[in-house]
Amino acid sequence: MKNNIRVCLVIGLFLLIFTVCYFVIPYPYENNTVFTLGYIFAIIAFLAQIYTLYKGLMKDSSLKSKVYGLPLIRVGFIYLAVQVIITLLLNIINAFVYLPSWICIVLNILIIGVFAIGLITVEGYKETIEKEEMKEVINTLFLDDLKTNVKALYNKFDYEPLKKKMKDLYELIIYSDPVSHKDLVSLEDEISRKLNSLKSSFNNKDYTILEVEMNDLQSLMEERNYRCKKLK
Repeated sequence: MKNNIRVCLVIGLFLLIFTVCYFVIPYPYENNTVFTLGYIFAIIAFLAQIYTLYKGLMKDSSLKSKVYGLPLIRVGFIYLAVQVIITLLLNIINAFVYLPSWICIVLNILIIGVFAIGLITVEGYKETIEKEEMKEVINTLFLDDLKTNVKALYNKFDYEPLKKKMKDLYELIIYSDPVSHKDLVSLEDEISRKLNSLKSSFNNKDYTILEVEMNDLQSLMEERNYRCKKLK
């Protein structure tokens, strides 16, 4: 938050210095409209920084979002730098020759257009990356939950004849591919149901059914892992 305030203060200070220099330093100009338009378009560039800073740094406080927002900030600063330079060049030309207002308007509109295209492109890229990462997080939730449940069962599993089998099943699940796929939803639902049934059998000390369910769960997990590899 403090860094965001510092950045805004720097931009505000730069705007103040630019405004003072723009109006206080005396120099001749042939077309007063070009002089006025130059300042207006420069102010638009400064105001655009508020949007890029908000979208790039302030909207989401997570470090990862800020990293992805840096290209957005860069586009905004490039636009500001180009706009200030063009404004000064137009005024220098306007000091020696009469510069038609339409040239100033068209040139500045083109700069805004290029900035808008760049902004839309970079922002779209940022949102695409964030959506893909969110999708990946969602895709790992199934196995995260499965690992938690099977670990809890493994820690309290005390039936010696099936302890080795339980260890093998535990390791199979723990070291399985963490990323899921939409085509595996029904299979993973079946795996979850089978694990719940296994836990119930263990709690009820129904060891005959327990062994069958452990074999079934192992087969389902092996099928799931095999299909994960095929889907990549």
